[in-house]
Amino acid sequence: MRFFSAVLLILNIILCTQAFALVAKSPSDVYTQADVLKQKVIYLRQQAGIKAKYPKIALQKNKSPRHVLQKSLEVLAKINRYRIINNYGQMSIPNYPSRAITPSDVYYYVKRLNMEVTPFIDNDQLRGKKFLNSLTLKDYKNKTPSDVYQLLWSVSLAFDPLLGIRGFTPTDVYEQSETIVAIAKFLRQSQGEFSKIIKP
Repeated sequence: MRFFSAVLLILNIILCTQAFALVAKSPSDVYTQADVLKQKVIYLRQQAGIKAKYPKIALQKNKSPRHVLQKSLEVLAKINRYRIINNYGQMSIPNYPSRAITPSDVYYYVKRLNMEVTPFIDNDQLRGKKFLNSLTLKDYKNKTPSDVYQLLWSVSLAFDPLLGIRGFTPTDVYEQSETIVAIAKFLRQSQGEFSKIIKP
């Protein structure tokens, strides 16, 4: 009987967790996570002794969740490069999904960015622990995908000095371009489009 009760309790917890995870997220929720990411990147820049001002980005318009997801993947690639530079090893970077993107999708990507950046903060030091404990999730309202895109773009640019001279090289850009071409070919073939593309 106890075993049966324990199984029911575990199933109940799993179902509640899944129901909680499936709550639809809004652009404001994504912005909240991106704002925490920004604070962490500002801290990393201070930790690295970077004196340059945090980059400002012009107001963005007409951005959709897919644009924000693309920008979050760009930031993830830079975090991956930073991991390699600091001997943390490579991490997996997912391909761009071939379906409609929702704010909920973007939310979990940006939350991952937050988790991937955290190990670089000097958590062993009192200052690092104090900083991490001071982070709070602000309750933003009426944010749009364009607002989130603007914030993530500033995070992406702010990350560049952390990469130093070992940032993105022309070879890296070429490799990324090849990946994009391969994905585009896959998407065309999955839609039954096999016509040859003429190079411009």
